[in-house]
Amino acid sequence: MSPNVSARPGKGTSMHKNARLAPKGREVLVHRLCSGQRPAEVARSMGMSETTVRKWWRPHRRGEGLEDRCSRPRRSLRALSITRQRRIEALRRQRRTGRWIAAHLNVSRATVSRVLRRAGISRWRELQPEAPARRYVWAHPGELIHLDTKKLGRIGSPGHRVTGRREHRHRGIDWEYVHVAIDDHSRTTLATVAEDERQGGVVAFLGRVVEHYQQRGIRVQRVMTDNGSPYVSHAFRDACAQLGLRHLRTRPTRRAPTARPSASSRRPCESGPTRLPTVAHGSAATPSAPGCTTTTGIGPTAPWRACRRSPDSASAKTTY
Repeated sequence: MSPNVSARPGKGTSMHKNARLAPKGREVLVHRLCSGQRPAEVARSMGMSETTVRKWWRPHRRGEGLEDRCSRPRRSLRALSITRQRRIEALRRQRRTGRWIAAHLNVSRATVSRVLRRAGISRWRELQPEAPARRYVWAHPGELIHLDTKKLGRIGSPGHRVTGRREHRHRGIDWEYVHVAIDDHSRTTLATVAEDERQGGVVAFLGRVVEHYQQRGIRVQRVMTDNGSPYVSHAFRDACAQLGLRHLRTRPTRRAPTARPSASSRRPCESGPTRLPTVAHGSAATPSAPGCTTTTGIGPTAPWRACRRSPDSASAKTTY
C-alpha cells in the first residue's frame, strides 16, 4: 500500500487525516518499530508490505519527518538557469520580441514565453510603468460636494433567493431614486429617497444639501456632478447661480461618447444580493410623494483618510 504524494508544494494531500498511512498511521508504524518490533511483524499487523514499512522508517531515522514530500524533482538538468532567465527579462525590457530573444539565446520560444509570463512582462503594455494615482482632498468642508443618483427597485416581498419560489412576482412595482451628496473633505454623506431623478427632484435635493450644511456652519462653494440630463438642465444651472455655487462636471471618456460616472454614491449605495429577508417597501417608510421624502445623514466613511495627500505631493492637487 503506497502513500499518496502531494502534487504541489504546500497544498497537502487528498487523503483524510485518519487514513491508514496518513501521518497519524505513520506515527503508529514508527512507534511500533521503536518499541522493538521487527519490520516484517509491523507490516503484517498493519496490512502493508515490508518495503513500505522500511520506506517510512528510513526518513524517520534521518530526521526528515513523516510528512509527504512534494512530487517536484529536487534537480532538473534541463531547467533554465537563473542567469539566463534574468537575461531574457533584461532583453524583454529592451523592447525585444520573444522570437528575437529565443533566436538570440538559442532557447525555444515556448521557454521564453513561459519566463516572460512568470515575470509579468509578456505583453507590451506591461512594460510601461503604471501612472501614480492622483489623489487629492479639499482643505475645508463645503469646498466641493459630489452629487449623484442611484436607481433602486422597490421590494414588495422577499424574492426567490429567500423563499425558493419563482411563481410569485411583483409586476409594475416601479423604482425609487436615491440622491446622494458627499463632502470631498470630510466624506460626510447626505442621502434622500425620491420618486424620480428629474430636474425638479435634483434641484430640491440641492437646496436641501445647502441648507443641511448651513445649519452646521459650513458654506457650500462648489458641486460636482456627471453629465446626466437633470444636471445639465437650465433649472439646475439657475439653482446653482441663485445659491452662489460653482458647478463642475466630470469629463467624458475618450473611448465612448457617454459621460464618466462620478462614482460618488457607489460605496454608500451599492449592495449585492442577500439571502436574508428584506423589509417590504412601505412598511419602514411612508409612501414617497413627488420630490424629496426621506433624508438620512451618514458620518465620515472609512476610505476618506486614505485619500489625504502627503506633504510631498502638494503638486498633485487639482484646481477647479
